Amino acid sequence: MRAFRQLIRLLNVLKPFSEFSFHDLELSEQTFEDFKSKYLDIYELTKEGKGEKVSIIEEVDFELELIRRDEINVAYILELLVDLHRKRSSTDAQEQGEATERHKDILAILGKETGLRSKRELIERFIDDYMPALAADDEIKPVFLDYWSNRRREAMAELCQTEGMKPEAVTEIIGAYHFTGKRPLRDSIFNALETRPKLMERKEIFKRVVRKPMDLIRIFDEGMGDI
Repeated sequence: MRAFRQLIRLLNVLKPFSEFSFHDLELSEQTFEDFKSKYLDIYELTKEGKGEKVSIIEEVDFELELIRRDEINVAYILELLVDLHRKRSSTDAQEQGEATERHKDILAILGKETGLRSKRELIERFIDDYMPALAADDEIKPVFLDYWSNRRREAMAELCQTEGMKPEAVTEIIGAYHFTGKRPLRDSIFNALETRPKLMERKEIFKRVVRKPMDLIRIFDEGMGDI
């Protein structure tokens, strides 16, 4: 336990360096992940008091803060995209082969993670249409953020044009939601429309229109992580 904890510490120091690679170690990345999973299993056993040998290790400080469990969000996917670009741009045949597997991993995550499904099409389009045109020394993060910002701007413009909404009012609605966490009220939606609907039309129009800013938030703003 203590030896593995020390290994985690060392890897946390080394991983931020661009030169770091598991290929330089006698321990593969998959083996490390297997040991990490077992480490967490043993920690859970000590919490629950299960097993005959639990008392032997129950005094061990597991220091779980050392294990930075990855939250599956856009920031996490962006890290994988950086790695994908690095492997694709490498002159090393092994890394180029690993790029194919990394691509498959990313697509699998996008398919199974509920919080990313609304973003899947946009991220896949970035991978297919934008990444192949990048030079080896191009930085993925600013290119991706510029792409994301442009797609968001286009979605906002389409929303305003389709529903006849004032852009500045929609921006206020989105800002208010981020601040309060509450869905917009009827008056906020109706005041954002270029033409206020007739009384008999308001129920259906509100039901349809109120989803649009919320969809935009769900796709472009929520689940982004620290990027």
